[in-house]
Amino acid sequence: MLNLLTKTKPWMVASLIVATSVFGQNNASCPKPCPPKPCPKPCPQPCPPTQVCPTDPCCPVWPTPVLNAAYNYPARIQTRCPWDFYADASFIFWQPLQENMELGMSDAALTTTNSIDGSIINSDFKFKPGFKLGVGGNFDYDNWDMHLEYTWFHSTTSTSASAPEAGHIDPMWGSPFVNSTVTAQEYSSAKQSWALKMDILDLDLGRWHYVGTKFTVRPSFGLRADWIRQNVTNTYERATDGANVLADVATVKGKSRSWAIGPKVGLESNWMIGSGFRFFGNGEADILFTDYTRASVRDSRTETPTESFHVSQRKIYTLRPHLDLEMGFGWGTYLDCNNWYMDFALGYGFQVFFNQNMFRHFNEGVNMIANSTLSYGDLYVQGLTATFRLDF
Repeated sequence: MLNLLTKTKPWMVASLIVATSVFGQNNASCPKPCPPKPCPKPCPQPCPPTQVCPTDPCCPVWPTPVLNAAYNYPARIQTRCPWDFYADASFIFWQPLQENMELGMSDAALTTTNSIDGSIINSDFKFKPGFKLGVGGNFDYDNWDMHLEYTWFHSTTSTSASAPEAGHIDPMWGSPFVNSTVTAQEYSSAKQSWALKMDILDLDLGRWHYVGTKFTVRPSFGLRADWIRQNVTNTYERATDGANVLADVATVKGKSRSWAIGPKVGLESNWMIGSGFRFFGNGEADILFTDYTRASVRDSRTETPTESFHVSQRKIYTLRPHLDLEMGFGWGTYLDCNNWYMDFALGYGFQVFFNQNMFRHFNEGVNMIANSTLSYGDLYVQGLTATFRLDF
């Protein structure tokens, strides 16, 4: 028996090696199944209120944040796997108003000495459209963000008035050098055309954060630059007594050109109502180094003897403060499992550009020689702003 095992042992070993080789070849021919694709790496938690996708295993419910009482939790918009950019566009419908723009005085009394019975002819300020365009981005450093915005607002308004029956209009624009040569400065009609062009560039750095669970604020600081141009034309006409032929046409034109730049600070706030709705209130203040590159007035008339007056001033350097307040209502929501965020806002704002009116007004008096004053009237802007914003 031992001899038999000794003889058959080499054959048994050879058979085992062959079987192992054949088994290994058959096993190698079956590829391993590919593992399931992993879910994408979770992105930062978007700020509440947000939406979740319970049916998508790759979009789990965001965990509840652990808040530190000594740290203001960031409240910026956080989309999934963000580019950290956003863009906004606004339609504005504003009314510009400026002090010391009255056209004249409508005097109902007959032309008698030391007798005036009249009312002031105010400028007719109307609402005009414009727009804003902005871009912004978020930083990883302490959740700060930056916003750049351009504002375009150009408007032209006109005012006209006629003298009352048996009365006249006394002009409030013009130089005594021209008017003093005319025996009477009473006119039958008056017109004014005022063109205002405002181009504004704002750059600010801020940080949205929670103060409580339903109130968010964004303090900011930055720079503002503006270019403001104004043209005004006042036309006074007088007809010959008992006829429609114009006896005199007086034209007074003024120009103002300025650019400005300076620091600004601001504070934006949101009161969360629920379901993405909110009330907001924003405030901003800045002081600008302003260069009036030109401020001029030109006065001429057609009555014989014809007279003309033109004076200009350049390079007027000064500081001009500016205030901006706005309140309104908004709504925002996340889209596509927090990949996008859109927001709509409608607000009503008030702005004041202090001492922006640089049209020269002249003191009345025949004996005055080159005595004039800058009116220094404030420029106001009020109206609606409708904004659409998209974060991605």
